[in-house]
Amino acid sequence: MPDSLTIAIAWSGLPPYGLNAIRALVVRMAVRPVVVGTRPDTSYDAIEKLATLPIHWVDEHDRSLAWSRFTQKIPDVFIVSGWGTPSFNELGRQVRENGGSVIAMVDNRWRGDLRQLVAPIVFRTKYRNWFKAAIVPGRSAWEYVRYLGLPAAAIYEGLYGGNSAVFIPGPPLADRPKRFVFVGRFVERKGIRELATAWAAAAPEFPDWELHAVGEGPLQELLEHKPQTFVYRFKQPNELAELYRASRFLVLPSHEDHWGVVVHEAAMSGCGLIVSTNVGARFDLANQHNSLTFQAGNAAALQKAIAVAARLGERELRIAYHESLALAYRFGPRSFADAVEQVVRSLK
Repeated sequence: MPDSLTIAIAWSGLPPYGLNAIRALVVRMAVRPVVVGTRPDTSYDAIEKLATLPIHWVDEHDRSLAWSRFTQKIPDVFIVSGWGTPSFNELGRQVRENGGSVIAMVDNRWRGDLRQLVAPIVFRTKYRNWFKAAIVPGRSAWEYVRYLGLPAAAIYEGLYGGNSAVFIPGPPLADRPKRFVFVGRFVERKGIRELATAWAAAAPEFPDWELHAVGEGPLQELLEHKPQTFVYRFKQPNELAELYRASRFLVLPSHEDHWGVVVHEAAMSGCGLIVSTNVGARFDLANQHNSLTFQAGNAAALQKAIAVAARLGERELRIAYHESLALAYRFGPRSFADAVEQVVRSLK
């Protein structure tokens, strides 16, 4: 690679944690990457206020994009979220034809279903030659990308993570309010229906416990105006961090979560974790010391997990607190910067 290395990053639905990762990269490698994004669910005006670099917003279906729209020089390294965005794929083609390297950011967790079992045929036929390496969130995604056919040495962990400057440890769990917290969209995929059912059954048994839910979506009414339940449509990151530090357990009952940045945010805050089997981050941030895992889609199993958590004593809570903090330390913006730096070294 040339000494005057140029880097570009294209992120689908560019999220705040993506900006934190890019900011860490700027500090680590003293580079100013070109940042391209498709519009996120969050207001992209709000996203731009968090950015320290210009963001070039594009239409995901625009196949006429050229690098000349953003920069005078086609970048040497192009880090791109997957291969499902046509506009990003066109930019990647131009990088490859110019002799540069394209690196995939892949968050799909390993599920082992039929679709994934046949995925290597499609990937190796169409996409394998597109990418020199991949950056993934953690172990489950690593296994999936390895199964697709990338060599182990070309797969780097560190894609996702919460902002360690905002999400900091709170007091010991036994000193916190008896509170569960959910953060995410109020949609079927997040297991909101199971959460509402499980909590309605568990709450009368634990009248001194509360559920605080942050998010919005069509299933919001399942949680609103229910006993011992508090619903918030939105919280700024610093407000969310305060809520984590004042809660004992995060509950994430997702039917599907490739990783789950909220799991990392809660773990950095010292929370215990109640997560479904379909949350990818459980392989990296949850174990028998800090977490309770239940079968996704099973409201009765979630109710049981909530009951077990509510009955834990001070010793168990102390162990959970320290284990969450220890596991969370491995992930975050600096891990993304580490991964990119390693990728760049491997290309030289």
